[in-house]
Amino acid sequence: MAVRDFGQKVDVCRRIKEVLKNYEEGSLLKEMVQNADDAGASVFDVLLDLRTHGSSELALPGTAAFQGPALVTHNDAVFADSDLESIQQIGGSQKAGSRSTKTGRFGVGFCSCYHATDLPSFLSRDFLVVLDPHCAHVSDNRSEPGKMLCFLENPKTVASSRDTFEPYRVFGCSLQHSYPGTIFRLPLRTAEQAAASRISAQPFVGAPARGLLDAFLELLPELPLFLTHVHTVTVSVWEAGAAAPTLLRSLSTRDTKSGAPPQRSRVHELVAARSDLRSLTPSQSISQIDVRVSDSAASPSAARWLIVQGMGAGRALEICLDPACERYGLTPIPWAGVAARVMPTGLATEGRPYCLLPLPSATGLPVHVNGFFEVSSNRRDIWH
Repeated sequence: MAVRDFGQKVDVCRRIKEVLKNYEEGSLLKEMVQNADDAGASVFDVLLDLRTHGSSELALPGTAAFQGPALVTHNDAVFADSDLESIQQIGGSQKAGSRSTKTGRFGVGFCSCYHATDLPSFLSRDFLVVLDPHCAHVSDNRSEPGKMLCFLENPKTVASSRDTFEPYRVFGCSLQHSYPGTIFRLPLRTAEQAAASRISAQPFVGAPARGLLDAFLELLPELPLFLTHVHTVTVSVWEAGAAAPTLLRSLSTRDTKSGAPPQRSRVHELVAARSDLRSLTPSQSISQIDVRVSDSAASPSAARWLIVQGMGAGRALEICLDPACERYGLTPIPWAGVAARVMPTGLATEGRPYCLLPLPSATGLPVHVNGFFEVSSNRRDIWH
């Protein structure tokens, strides 16, 4: 009797295309911030790189058409081995199914990067990874659609393939040592690439990329209120032909009393240390933070926020421990917070719900409310 392999397969491009239907392209940078914060990064940088790099000396010749303008992000946390496992599974975040306080970490939301590109890549530690869901540019192996290059193992390869690595010589990356951070590069989809793409028929060069950046800049002043680790954000543009990037806006979050980055990881430490919520004791955190924004086109601005957060007990804890939650796959945490702007005075706040990061809807309250809400898979709204 002849026996051969047989089984169901996943069309990666089709799966990603289905995910993109639920994620607006404007969510791309928020998803990247979420993943950086989950990794414990304190700094998050965005660079719209409009340069075109060489394409004659490439370790992966099929990437020649992707050496043009790109959206680049950087954070100062390294890519863990568990992240490598997670990013290979579309929607397979390592936090799934657990009582976690993390916002993202390479789950379905990471696929939002395919709004901008067909060939995302990232560099961290001693490796460069290129993802190729089409299996048309760097890999024809549909079970492993991508490549990993360990650049420290063979310095000669870096020297002979300098055009491959040149786009990553940003944010202090020299390729001479293990890189203590993570750089994502998303080559912007051209009209020609869009015509052939099985993921998106929308080009992302020009106005779409600028629009994405503008939307992120508008969101920036109130973005970090409830983030756990990220306290510094910069947004820059590197124009074609320019010797260096131009800083558009920077943000820093500091504790009002100490002037140091705020310590906001208490809830995560509590939950991580005790898997059983019954052992958690009620706690409260009250702090003031100063959010300073420096803008190349306007005078610097600052806002002071009063942040009150707490771990609940009583009825809130009872709801979280209800067996029905487990039956429905819910893992609630009785933690909530409120942010009220106290300076400058006289400015109205359009209150929004936060799940560490702001959700699109409005609450009608004069304060922002943070909670570990059950949100829809695309984080557009609270699930109900």
